[in-house]
Amino acid sequence: MIQEHKNFLKKEEFKKIYDLLMGDNFPWYFNNNKTFFDKNYNIYDWQLTHTFYRNFNICSSFFNFLEPLIKKINPISLLRIKVNLTAPYNEIISYGMHTDFDYKEKNIKTGIFYINKNNGLTIFENNIKYKSEKNKFIFFPCNLKHAGTTHTDTKQRIVLNINWIWATHNS
Repeated sequence: MIQEHKNFLKKEEFKKIYDLLMGDNFPWYFNNNKTFFDKNYNIYDWQLTHTFYRNFNICSSFFNFLEPLIKKINPISLLRIKVNLTAPYNEIISYGMHTDFDYKEKNIKTGIFYINKNNGLTIFENNIKYKSEKNKFIFFPCNLKHAGTTHTDTKQRIVLNINWIWATHNS
């Protein structure tokens, strides 16, 4: 159900994405909540985001940097690509369980591409946990509930979220 791929991209392909997202000149935008579904007020419930693709449209002049990643996933169609940057917290806590989309079709996938190593986690409703490891990609059916966590050991946690339609024969 959940597939994990370490060292997903070639080193030079990953380095271009890493350098872009970790660099000083990448435009990040304030997002007042980490998940749309978690409406509990918390002063730490915010993140910086950048949307590359949404509603069948490219939304970012940096979209082409993701070409190796998109090519490797080989989607029938993209739904959304968004990167999240969160700041450290003094303890590891989980954000709200959610799905990125409310689709039931088995060929719609959610993927998480980890940009930097840190002690933040991705937790699933069945309590399976994945560590944030540089250049790791996990993907799963979009209706599987999951949550991110805070991190305590780096200045930022950066993950790229991808939602796409995948060929059924690849499922």
